[in-house]
Amino acid sequence: MNSIKPDIKEMAAIVNDEIAGSKNKAVFSVLIFTLLKTLLSVISVIPVMAAYITNSSNKLPVLIITFAVSFIVQTLLGVIQYGLTSIFDLLTKKEFVTLGFLFIGFKKDQKRVFITTILYNLFLIVLTVILVLAASSVFFSTPQGQNALIAYSQTKDFSALNTFIQSFSVVLIFVILLLVILLFPFVFRYLNLINDSNISSGKALFESYSFTMKHFFKYIGLLIYSTKIPLAVFVICNVVSYFIPERLSFLSSIISIVAFIAEINILVRVNFCNVIFYYSYKRPQAIFKNYEEENNDNDTKLLERSSETDGEMDSES
Repeated sequence: MNSIKPDIKEMAAIVNDEIAGSKNKAVFSVLIFTLLKTLLSVISVIPVMAAYITNSSNKLPVLIITFAVSFIVQTLLGVIQYGLTSIFDLLTKKEFVTLGFLFIGFKKDQKRVFITTILYNLFLIVLTVILVLAASSVFFSTPQGQNALIAYSQTKDFSALNTFIQSFSVVLIFVILLLVILLFPFVFRYLNLINDSNISSGKALFESYSFTMKHFFKYIGLLIYSTKIPLAVFVICNVVSYFIPERLSFLSSIISIVAFIAEINILVRVNFCNVIFYYSYKRPQAIFKNYEEENNDNDTKLLERSSETDGEMDSES
């Protein structure tokens, strides 16, 4: 086995082995994180909903409060994400871990975790503003964008608003895709903090970026190879649900459940992939040695069982 340049199939095999050995804790950790993320995301839009219900005409305070709440929510989610990364890191190392480790970022190494999260969120905000402004200027310079804006500004009815939103959604989808691509290289920021107690927040972000870009295609290959089945199920379910008529709501609910299970499976695999990939390059001897020792132990146990069975058969005969 090549311990210097690990193969995608080798890493995927270790991911499968980790899932088989600690599936319950991994699944419940991701499930709780997903529920917390949904809950906090709902909280972040409460100011906008309150302004809409009360029909407030003063929009600026609403925008400021919404921005502040969203920033706090994203910071809290980042700290919890650090906890989730810690759980998968400890599961891979076969060390003691509980679901309570999701909140370890609030108790251990808080300063670096919070600074790293805040720096990442500030970069996200600046990048989002730049991309939205750039994409909007291009969109509103086109005839389609100008017509949609004029139609809404003149009538301000629901149909005009709906048309405007549908037209502008293309811009938002483009911005979201660019954000995912540009923020993707920072995926290892928390693993850098976990494995180097002396690294600064800025360096953790920078090293994550350089490490991901250096091994970009192999990392993408591992993610695709390891998640291909649940990813296919997730995509198929979402495509099928789009064509299901409203009268078949029960069938739609079943497909939604299957899609959710596939999504959790994807997230579990992605988190294990992150840890396995990180150690495969940072400390390859350790992770591949552990994997080989486990497999050798399993092979030894199988041989022992086989010998015992053969001995019993010989004594009976």
